[in-house]
Amino acid sequence: MQKEFKIITEGVIIIASSESLKHKYKNEEFNYDFPSGFSQLSNSNSLIALTTTEGDDVKVVTRFESTLDHTHYDKIISQYLAFDSNDKLLILSHAEFTMICSRKQGDFQQYGWPLKFTESIDSGSYKIEVGVKDVNDDFDQHQAYFKLDINIMKTNNTITPNQVVDISE
Repeated sequence: MQKEFKIITEGVIIIASSESLKHKYKNEEFNYDFPSGFSQLSNSNSLIALTTTEGDDVKVVTRFESTLDHTHYDKIISQYLAFDSNDKLLILSHAEFTMICSRKQGDFQQYGWPLKFTESIDSGSYKIEVGVKDVNDDFDQHQAYFKLDINIMKTNNTITPNQVVDISE
């Protein structure tokens, strides 16, 4: 299954576990400091943060259990997410993430606006591989500065803490 959409990032794209956000912010106040405010979620593989310093318009293509041909991308980012039962994979702009966590106690279903990407996902550990392609020179064709191909693969490998990555570098 493949989904394609455009997102205006507000400077950061968040890929996250819905249950982890709900669990953390149900009784905890949101910390607006970036990126230290969500380092606990990142370190516990509940969230991946990709910054976009060279343009906010990003075209995203998601795939499950596929393979990315690394020769077609300017950069490959590999990180991990852990999901609980009844969890959903979310892809959010920084503004959506902030609103959901600061005003809706981490519950995206209380957000009130449709999100670009929510997908039910089985519990377990997943390798999230992001192929980054700078498409700024072809902006008219893509209506985006970057194209991200996000591949989600279940894994039994040991997962390591995530880091904030700038897709522009």
